[in-house]
Amino acid sequence: MPGETVLPVAQYPDDFQIVTFSVDVGTSTLVPLMLADRDLILDQAWVRYEAANTAGLTGTLVRADDGVALAAANGTTLVTLTSDTVNFNSTAATKFGWTLIATENLIASGKLVGLVFSGAANASLGVVTVTLRVRSRRQ
Repeated sequence: MPGETVLPVAQYPDDFQIVTFSVDVGTSTLVPLMLADRDLILDQAWVRYEAANTAGLTGTLVRADDGVALAAANGTTLVTLTSDTVNFNSTAATKFGWTLIATENLIASGKLVGLVFSGAANASLGVVTVTLRVRSRRQ
């Protein structure tokens, strides 16, 4: 069965979507999650991990401008939970919701959203799942 012609972003006015990214983070210090193809508003974000980290590890959801490495954007906080971080040493297999900063939840076209850890994750952390609810319609 044939597909359809791909529509350019300018031809559909609204975009409401749930973006979920799951990966075994190994010993990473950062995880790129989503690249915005148009201006998007982040309405909610959650994270879940399968095993608690064995050493102190926190994570922050960040955005990076086009041309800026995600590692360099470590201080660019997009959302926050418990002092701008999620504690990956707390109860595993539980969904944690970040509290959005209303003045920072615009993800402009070309920006990258990522999860940045406070250090290298322990390989025992295993799979981390991040879910983002975004929309293109502005209020």
